[in-house]
Amino acid sequence: MIYWHQDKHVLEQVENQYTVKNVFLLKSLIRNIPNNVYDILAERWDYYKKQNDTDFENAIILFSAIHLYKELEKKDIDDLHIPWDLIKDLEKIGFITTEDTFSSIIIKFRHDLINNFF
Repeated sequence: MIYWHQDKHVLEQVENQYTVKNVFLLKSLIRNIPNNVYDILAERWDYYKKQNDTDFENAIILFSAIHLYKELEKKDIDDLHIPWDLIKDLEKIGFITTEDTFSSIIIKFRHDLINNFF
C-alpha cells in the first residue's frame, strides 16, 4: 500500500520514514483504494512497463526464473545477462527483494502475492 501511495506521489520517502506530500490527494486515494492487491500490482506493473521499455524483456525473464526456482543467486542473474540496475529498480518499486548473505546474494519476490501475480 505504501508503494502504491508513493507511485501516486502522495508519500515521499525521506531516509527511513515517509511523509505525506498532499493530504487532500491522500484522502481522495484512501476513498478509492483498489478492491484487491492484484489491482495495485497491475497498476504498478503497467507504470513500470511504460517507464522501462528497454528492460521489459529482461524483467519478464527474471520474473519467470524466480517464479520457476523460487529464488536466484547473483551468479544466476549474471548467467541470464540481466543488468544489476534492473534488479535495483525492481527492488525499489517493491517487486523483488535481495538478501546479501556472507556467501551469496539471493533475489526473490518480496511476497507470495507478487509471485502469484506473475
